[in-house]
Order: sequence, then C-alpha cells, then structure tokens
Amino acid sequence: MLSARDDMKIFSKKVDYFGCELTVPIWVNWLAMDKDGKLYGFKHEPSSDQGFWHIPSKGNDYIYITYVATEKNWTETKQKV
Repeated sequence: MLSARDDMKIFSKKVDYFGCELTVPIWVNWLAMDKDGKLYGFKHEPSSDQGFWHIPSKGNDYIYITYVATEKNWTETKQKV
C-alpha cells in the first residue's frame, strides 16, 4: 500500500520556476502567473488575455499552484517545465 508521501513522489515532479523550487503534478508542462500573483500549472501552453492565462479550446487542464510575489511583469512569467 502506498503512503501519501509515496503517492506524491509518483504523481508529482519538482521544477525550478525562476529560482524557486516547486512541486507540481506530473502532467503540468507550463507554469504562468496571472496579474494578481496567482501561479497556475497548465498541461498545454497557455495564452494571455486581460490579466490572466488560459488555454483556448484545449479543455480545463490547469491547476492553481501557489501565490507568487515577484517584480516580474505577469506577461513575462510563462515558463515551460
């Protein structure tokens, strides 16, 4: 039987997001921060629109990750992981 810790290792991965190590679900391929500082993980490459990131016509394969405090402009935060 798997413990919650084992489950986390199997279904997640560690990624570097502008110098910050994060643990995200294994299916996350892109990270991007909205204008309000909320960081989301996406399965498909997101597009920006009016202060937030979204995936047009690809479904809802995204997840809230964490809040990020950064000096970066939100439009420059998309990163492939």
